[in-house]
Amino acid sequence: MKKFGILTLAILFFCNVSWAKKEASELPPNDIQSWENYDQFMSDLEEKNREVAWSYIISGSLVTLGGLIGSNSSEDSAMQVILGLSTTSGLAGVSYGVSRLNNGAVYSTLYETLKRSHLPESERWSVIQDYIRIEREKEQFRSRVKLITHLVAAGLNLYAASAIEDQNSKTILNVFAALNVAVAFSYSY
Repeated sequence: MKKFGILTLAILFFCNVSWAKKEASELPPNDIQSWENYDQFMSDLEEKNREVAWSYIISGSLVTLGGLIGSNSSEDSAMQVILGLSTTSGLAGVSYGVSRLNNGAVYSTLYETLKRSHLPESERWSVIQDYIRIEREKEQFRSRVKLITHLVAAGLNLYAASAIEDQNSKTILNVFAALNVAVAFSYSY
């Protein structure tokens, strides 16, 4: 039962990391050369955003329901806590999905603003090019910060694991340390 709990926590951890990675991947590719191409990219992105939003709503609902059912049927207090955490994570997934449905993709506000403006396409495209350049620079910085944060978290988990005697707690902290190193590596490219 404890292995199931550790696996559940690991899955929840990776779900939270995947949200951040999805946000960063919504920058347009470098080969977009005009407003017309950007317009098509954003239309495709909005369709993808709706699919992603509904997947978070559905999977979050299932995780919430499973956590509620599991925590009520388990007699192990540690498992009840773990399943309670999964319920919270599931609810966060539902909330995130609803937010994405309402707000659209990450860059949709700028896109909608420019699309509704009376600027000629060439000026809209110029604004988008500058925005994308600046956003790529910020994305690189965010990735470096996340990499460092996960490496520090891994170090702290290893330190905490070395300072305690309870083998179950030590195992959980070591698993989190390994997960943090794996996530840090994902931000290195």
